[in-house]
Parts: sequence; C-alpha cells; structure tokens
Amino acid sequence: MKAGTRTIWTFAITSIALFMVVLDNLVVSTALPVIRVDLGASIEELEWTVNAYTLTFAVFLLTGAALATASGASVCS
Repeated sequence: MKAGTRTIWTFAITSIALFMVVLDNLVVSTALPVIRVDLGASIEELEWTVNAYTLTFAVFLLTGAALATASGASVCS
C-alpha cells in the first residue's frame, strides 16, 4: 500500500471514530432532560452520568485501539 493511500485511510477511519464519539455524547446529552424527570436526578447526578458514560466509552475505545494495534502488528510482521 502506498504511503499516500495509507494516510488517507488513516484519516478516514480516525474521522469516522471521532464522529461516533461526538454522536454518542450527543445522544447522552439529548437524553438528560428525560433522565432528570424520570429518575428525579439533580444536576450533580446528571454530571456524574455524563462523566461516567464518557469515561467508560473512552476506556473501551482505547482498549479496542490497543487490541487493534497489537493484532495489526502481528499480522504485518
């Protein structure tokens, strides 16, 4: 694979991953008013909800990236 093609694919995949992160956070943020009413949550509890979701998502994203790097390195070797 040429270096230019690899760069374009890397940029495209990274852009899609970033879009998914933003979309997931948008979904959680949009659901906050419903969560507040249904569960009777305070503003502090809603902040914890958003932070917990974002942190969990980031951990899984980084774990997936590490696994992909490890498996990609073994396939290319």
